[in-house]
Amino acid sequence: PFVSLPPLGGPRLLRGYSRGRFRDRHSVLGSVEYRYPLLRMLSGFIFIDAGQVFRRPGDFDLDASRIGYGVGIQGHSQSSILGRFFVASSTDGGLVFSLSFSPTLRGGSREEQRL
Repeated sequence: PFVSLPPLGGPRLLRGYSRGRFRDRHSVLGSVEYRYPLLRMLSGFIFIDAGQVFRRPGDFDLDASRIGYGVGIQGHSQSSILGRFFVASSTDGGLVFSLSFSPTLRGGSREEQRL
């Protein structure tokens, strides 16, 4: 079914587009996020995401990739992210706002982030 196809778009995958905006059999996604300290338990971040969905691996076309970018803030403890807010846009235009209180985005210490 269509809803089982890999999605791109939303607060984690290709920010700058609405959730599940793009779907097809295959997907490619790249994301870069830079975080910087604001206060003891508050950080700012900027990001850029690029991705694409396609039916067959041979259909991948770098020029057809979608790009999202934006800025945000996050509250965190030493070991987890407590909440995030960001404003994003894309090369197609429009604004997307996201507010999340899900502590599922876990990382290592704030000094060392794993890839």
